[in-house]
Formats: sequence, C-alpha cells, structure tokens
Amino acid sequence: MVPPTARCRCSAVELPDRPERRVLVQALVQALVQVLVQALVQALVQALVQVLVQVLVQALVQALVQALVQALVQALVQALVQALSIIPFFFRFSSMASNTPTMPSLPSGVGICVTVPDFLFLPELGAVSLRSGSCVHMNRLVARGLRPPPRASPRSARALSGAAPRLPAARVRSGFLDFFRDQHGHRLVPSAPVLPRGDPSLLFVNAGMNQFKPLLLGAVDPRSEMASYRRVANSQKCVRAGGRHNDLEDVGRDHTHHTFFEMLGSWSFGDYFKEGACSMAWSLLTEHYGIPADRLYVSYFAGDAGAGLPADEETRLIWLDVGVPPGRVLPFGLKDNFWEMGDTGPCGPCTEIHYDHVGGRDAAPLVNAGGPDVVEIWNLVFMQYNREADRRLRLLPQFSVDTGMGLERLVGVLQGQRSNYDTDLFTPLLDAIQQRSGAGPYAGRTGAADQGRVDMAYRVVADHARTLAVCIADGVHPGMSGPELVLRRILRRAVRFCVEVLQAPQGSLASLVPTVCHSLGDVYPELHREADRVMDLINENEDQFLAALRRGSRLIQRTLDRKDYKHGGFPGQFPSATWAGTLGWSSDWLTQAQVMCCSH
Repeated sequence: MVPPTARCRCSAVELPDRPERRVLVQALVQALVQVLVQALVQALVQALVQVLVQVLVQALVQALVQALVQALVQALVQALVQALSIIPFFFRFSSMASNTPTMPSLPSGVGICVTVPDFLFLPELGAVSLRSGSCVHMNRLVARGLRPPPRASPRSARALSGAAPRLPAARVRSGFLDFFRDQHGHRLVPSAPVLPRGDPSLLFVNAGMNQFKPLLLGAVDPRSEMASYRRVANSQKCVRAGGRHNDLEDVGRDHTHHTFFEMLGSWSFGDYFKEGACSMAWSLLTEHYGIPADRLYVSYFAGDAGAGLPADEETRLIWLDVGVPPGRVLPFGLKDNFWEMGDTGPCGPCTEIHYDHVGGRDAAPLVNAGGPDVVEIWNLVFMQYNREADRRLRLLPQFSVDTGMGLERLVGVLQGQRSNYDTDLFTPLLDAIQQRSGAGPYAGRTGAADQGRVDMAYRVVADHARTLAVCIADGVHPGMSGPELVLRRILRRAVRFCVEVLQAPQGSLASLVPTVCHSLGDVYPELHREADRVMDLINENEDQFLAALRRGSRLIQRTLDRKDYKHGGFPGQFPSATWAGTLGWSSDWLTQAQVMCCSH
C-alpha cells in the first residue's frame, strides 16, 4: 500500500505536463488551418486570373476581327466607288427624271447596282448592297434616330463625289425633323393650315413662323399649349401668291419659284439664341447632310444708319468661331438681311446660308446677285423687334430664333439639281402631265429657248396642281375675294396652260391630284382624306372657266366681224373689267387678244 504522501508527490509531478500538450496541439491546429486557408486562397486566385485572362483574350480577338472586317469592307467599297467613277457614263438617281444619258442596258443579271437599303448601316460609309440590274444608283444613308457621323465621314465621301450626297425628298424632310428632335430636344408640331387664323394681315400662311406670332409677340394665352413651347421644329405648308411675298407671276418663268412650298423650320422661344442657331445649322448641313463646307457662304446684317440699326457683329464673330473663312462671311443691308413677315409684325436681323452649285472658286461676289449658280438655302432670323403700324420698331419682350429653309431648294442641292423641277418632288408630276397631254417630254428650257412656252406650261401646271390640292384640302375654295380669289386665279392660270399650251383634254388638271397626294399625303394626311372633294372642285371650276372662255371667244369674234372694226384696232369700249371678271379673262390675256386682233 502506497503512503498518501507518496501519491501526492506523484500527482504534483504529472500536472505540469498537461498545459504543454494543449499548447502544442493548438499550435499544430493553427498551422494546419493557415496552410489550408493559404492553399484555398491561392487556388481561388489562380482560378479567377485564368478566367479573366480567357475573357480578355476572347474580347480582344473579337474586337480585332470586327475591326479587320470593317476595314476590309471599307476598302472594298471605296475601291468599287473609285472604279465606277472612271466609267465614261452618267448615272441617273433612281425615281428622278433627268436629261442626262443613262448607262446602256446590259443583259439580265450582268449589271451592278449599288444602293442604300435600310437594313444595313455601316458607319462612315452608309449602306451597301449589290444586286443585278442595268444601272448604278448611289445614295448616302442618313439613319433616322442616329447621331450623324463625325466630320471626317462626309468629307471622305465628298472626296469621291465632289458634291453633296443625293437623298430622296422624303429622307431630306425626315432627316431635318429627326436632327432637331433627337439631337437638340426640339418638339415636333404639325403644320398649320395655309389659311391664317385670326390674322387679317395675311392672305395665306407664307412662313413657318406665322402660327407662332402670338408667342413671338408675348401675347400667347398662358393656358394654351403653345405657351409651353421653348424649342420647336416642323415642316410648314406655305403659299406665296399674294401680299408682300407674291411669286405667282414668276412661277414657270424659271426653275425655282413656286406658289406652294414646304418650309423646314426650327424655333427657339426665349431659349438658345444666335450662337446655338448658327452651330446647329452648320452641323446639320455639313455633317448630317454632308454638304461640302467649301460650297457654303454666309451673310449677316451690316446695319442701317438711317433706321438706327447697328451691324450684327455678334453673328459675324460666331460664324468665324464656327470655322467659316472671313472671305465667306459677307455683310448685306436691310433688303437682304433684315427679315420682315409683312408691313407689320415680328422682324429682326437675319443671317443666310448660300450654296454654290459650281464649287472650286471664290463665289463671294455672286452671293445675293440673283444668279442661278449661287442660291440661298437657309435663313436664320433673330426676332428682336416688332414693326408697328407707324413703321417704328419696338423691342420684343423676349428674343427668339426663327429659321426657315425651303425643302424644294434643299432637295435640289442634295440631288445635284439646279432646277427644283428636276427633283423627285416634281418629276412624278411632270411625267403624269406628259401622259395626259399631247406635248413632248419636259426639257427644262426657259426664255427664248422655250419655243411655244411648253416647258413653262409644264412648270406652271405642276406647281399649281400642288397649290390647288393643298389649299382646297385646307378649306380654301376658288372664289371672288381674298385668298379665294387668288386661288381662282391660280386654277384658271393652270387650266389655260394645260388646255391651250399642252393640249391636254378637259379634266387633266384634276387627274393630277392623286400624284400630289402620293408625294405629300404621308406628311399632310388631309390630302388623302380630301382627295375626292379636291378633284370635284377643280373639275367644277374648270368647266365654268372653259365655258366663260367659249362665251368670250364668240363675243370677240362677233365684235371683230362688225364692219366698224374690220380694219381698226381692238374695240376700246370693251372695258378690261368685263373681260377679266364676267368672262374670266385676266389683264395679260386681254393684252394678248389686243395684239392678235390688231395683227388680224
């Protein structure tokens, strides 16, 4: 038996070993955990690095492949365009009647056609598609809703073409509206009817700003929707056939005048002013439409000491900052660069952008000279004043911007045509007129070269058919006073040229209405709705006019057959009012009748 004291000594010797074992075990466990954690972290890091490297490599390879493909396609298309440019033929833009010769026909499936379908868009090149055919059609794509390409893009394209890219009229119109809506936050508003509402100073709406006159004058109803307008754009139906702006007698004599036209307009009401308007306009023309900058000139208001108006130096400096060379920034006076709607109303200094159809020269002396080679395409008016009835100028409560660009002239520039009547806005009408008449094809002649005034008649009938359709659809009917009387004159002038010069059968004028609706009805849907009524009214008024002409002819013949006038002049007792009013004879017709009678 062990003594108690001995047991106590043994226990005292074993107790100190237990803490050391615990420490050792803890150390081993900690070391094992550290090794496991370190190994796990290293494995995760290696896996992540491997995944990232794979992703980056795949993305890099994909980007390189895409860039290579795009570069190859660009090189191929440019080579094709350069090859086509040396072929000694002229190619005609699709759906546009032109006097230039077309490429000779090739066997089916042999020819090449380069066009721009909407299904494919390549930045900086537009769209390209190859199909069989017998002619080459080329067109630059302006994609709706997309930002225009950078400045280098249109310049590279112009290096091959030497002129602005050709666009159909519908794309020109939509491109303008999309540009201001999508890129500059403008609100698109519909066109106002051509008959002014509550404005006795105008016979017809003759500018895009007419409907915004209360807003410009600060007299708009604050509860109306118009009161919220700040940035606005639209395409406005305009008629210039009476009052301050009257082009009726000039229509047909040249290639640019119209009684009806579309005004592409943008407005700022107390928002941006001169700098914003100029930069937007320059960007749209040179970048979006691709018009060569070296074909453009700008004018500004030089001031008028007699009227107490200073020169618009601010606008001149803005154009210089935009990059227009000083020799192309030109000063002009009240006649050219101070815009007024009428004898009274909002007005202000303006700056105009002019286009040189020839190019490669200094055309500054030709700006505002009235020639056909250098034409105004855009007018930017800075509404600062109101012209009062006593001719004094009063500052407006807020300054606004009113820009207007005639669609017909812009389409002519973009389709490479100096005559508006050679664009796709008019060629369908000219073709329809020829089909209904006994005249030869339209040749675009003017002045003495236009024997028998056949080409003048083409232009008159085409222009007046558009005016009649638009006005009647808007509720203006031929009548005896005001705008109705003007429309009556337009209708009778069209009938005269149609029947007498073009030898078209009765009813031909009204038969052109469907062609007008096809061209304009998508933008102005009232044309489709009112087409039948428009045709009925034209036919009814044509019948009345031709009947009056027959009565007048019989009266003239009976008068000339009288002994008293067998060898004399035209009978003076027939007042011109009788011929022009009762019989429907205008004063110029009476003058011609006098000449004919005297020669007889």
